[in-house]
Amino acid sequence: MICWMDCFSQSDSKDSLNTPFNLHNEEKKPFDLNDPSNIDYEVVYDPITNTYKVQEKLGSQEYRPGDEQNFDDFWKNRYKDAEKDYWKQKQQENAGSSSSSDLIGGIIPGGSAINSIFGTDKIEIKPQGSAELIFGVTSTKTENPIVRVQSQRVTSFDFDLKAQINVTGKIGDKLELGTSYNTEASFDFENQMKLQYQGKEDEILKNIELGNITMPLNSTLIQGSQSLFGVKTEMQFGKLSVLTVLSQQKSESKKIELNGGVQTKEVYINADDYEDNRHFFLAQYFADNYNQSLVNPPIINSAVSITKIEVWVTNVGISANAGSRNVIGFMDLGENNPFDASLGGSQVLPNNSSNNLYDKITKDALIRQYTSASGELIGGSYNYTAGIHFNKIENARKLTEAEYFVHPQLGYISLNRKMEDDEVLAVAFQYSVRGSDEVYEVGEFASDLTDVQSAIFLKMLKSTQVNNTKVPLWNLMMKNVYSLGTYGVDASTLDIDIRYKDPSTNNDINFLNSNGANENVNNKRWIEIMGLDRLDNIQNPQPDGKYDIIEGQTIRLQNGKVYFPVREPFGNKLRVEINDNAIADKFAFDSLYHVSKFRAKNEFPTKNRFRIYARYSSKSNVINLNSFSIPKGAVTVTAGGRNLVEGVDFRVDYNMGQVTILNESILNSSTPISVNVESNAMFSIMSKTLFGTHLEYEVNKDFHIGGTFINLTERPLTQKVNQGEEPIKNTVWGLNTDYKTESEYLI
Repeated sequence: MICWMDCFSQSDSKDSLNTPFNLHNEEKKPFDLNDPSNIDYEVVYDPITNTYKVQEKLGSQEYRPGDEQNFDDFWKNRYKDAEKDYWKQKQQENAGSSSSSDLIGGIIPGGSAINSIFGTDKIEIKPQGSAELIFGVTSTKTENPIVRVQSQRVTSFDFDLKAQINVTGKIGDKLELGTSYNTEASFDFENQMKLQYQGKEDEILKNIELGNITMPLNSTLIQGSQSLFGVKTEMQFGKLSVLTVLSQQKSESKKIELNGGVQTKEVYINADDYEDNRHFFLAQYFADNYNQSLVNPPIINSAVSITKIEVWVTNVGISANAGSRNVIGFMDLGENNPFDASLGGSQVLPNNSSNNLYDKITKDALIRQYTSASGELIGGSYNYTAGIHFNKIENARKLTEAEYFVHPQLGYISLNRKMEDDEVLAVAFQYSVRGSDEVYEVGEFASDLTDVQSAIFLKMLKSTQVNNTKVPLWNLMMKNVYSLGTYGVDASTLDIDIRYKDPSTNNDINFLNSNGANENVNNKRWIEIMGLDRLDNIQNPQPDGKYDIIEGQTIRLQNGKVYFPVREPFGNKLRVEINDNAIADKFAFDSLYHVSKFRAKNEFPTKNRFRIYARYSSKSNVINLNSFSIPKGAVTVTAGGRNLVEGVDFRVDYNMGQVTILNESILNSSTPISVNVESNAMFSIMSKTLFGTHLEYEVNKDFHIGGTFINLTERPLTQKVNQGEEPIKNTVWGLNTDYKTESEYLI
């Protein structure tokens, strides 16, 4: 008899006890039930029967009945256990040299064929991130008497998936995978995917990339691209290298030029891009007299001077405070030509006594109580409509003086932010008239009513029915104010012009060119026809071909707002100056002022041919690129044609979109600086396909000859093509050479 001690995983025995768990199969057991350390395993060989008996003892007593196996089965099981232990050890060694989050770490079957393709037979995939799935039930009930009782409650399931996953993988030493995906990403370019195959030094196929790729080029004439999605291949045929790209372009390129650190910005504003729901006349009187007040610049022909004003708006997102009040805004308050014809009208100047409305509502206690005001105004003798004749604002907020600007002579208010469609704007103001001691008042001030529960009566400038063009409130909204999109404009560098896109040539022209037009206006610049150029640079009444920059009248330099000195510059003003309806019909955009901004944009696109061109400069060593999340390496800077070195001559903030010039000698020398930037397109309205190939032949290590061919195709995502978004198909090709050598004469 031969006997020795050993530790191994015991195989199943036919007469073993059936249990819910397989205690001896490592691959199937749900958790590890290791035997106590004081259990001894003893194997006894019987040479007579040529069998092995496996015993488990606790001290000198058998722990459980032994298992007898013949010679071949015993060593077969031993071999399987040893093989399994070996691979388990190799897996642990591999896990110890990499992240514990490896999904796969092992060997690819296939032998020499796989090795020839991927270099080695090792595969690694490392996932990281998190995934969250939220289940919920949403139940809402709308107590609307118009809706059936069975339909007032709506119940639905709510599922929300949030995932942030990063996967890096490697197959052999040639194929690499990188993926970054986040469901909370704001833009598509934040999710990246790339599959890359890299060949060896002596192979023809050097590189294949799929997913997010780049196309860098050495040529300064033809620029490559840093943000593409498609396929890129790099091949080597002796001294000839070939780079080919077929992809979709997901970026926008632009060029910024400076002279001595002075950055010049150009802005194009369409005529239908006026700032709506932000600028309002305080009464119809000021709207009717606006053009006449500015007919003789820089003098304002107005005898009115606003001395006090309170501005109230709908309280949105701010809890009620001590200064909030319940207010009611009335459209006809202070108007001598009210929408409600039964009110009559007496005074021309806006005043509470201009019609009978203020006298009626101040004597009606139900309206003053606020809670009963709607019932009285709608169902009582007034027969008013909420949103047209009046609007109630519960816990209205009074704006501070820093939140708006009021022109005291022209009688308009400009808010710092745009009002939403469902918000209400109402005011109370006092003013005086030159040559009179009387103080005129429209509306009521908060200090006039000591009872905070009583409603304050105000002049309504904007209601919840903002796009109702059939009521006088539509005329109170100014449609002649445009934004340059910047603050603190330097008047000495500002140049504003009006241009018209000629449908016959598709070119922008800044003068009237029409056969049969009055000789007084034909070939005249648009800014002069619209009354925007009536002074020279020293304020004499003589046009000089430049936009009249008058602070507070034609522009506010502090916030970059352009105010036209006429209410309808692209409509009625053109008709008056041209004085020929047949010719004026070709140019006038009357619908811009008679229908809502949305309708004017979508229903009359052929009339939208005027654009405001503005150009201004600012000097600084910081250049704003007006782009965000710029890809690394997508910014190139040149000074006088010489490429500058990033980190030495300039620094780039890719997240904020800023370039800082570090080399002050470039700024002081007034050398022209050119910045080329390629930024990710946040919103794509065009389908862009890019195909390109670049060939480069190395004559020697100092001399290279290259050729480039690029084709870019753009087409809209819809069949309806808007102006400025026409489909294009451009092809560019060129040749380039590169030679460098060391000078023998310079040390």
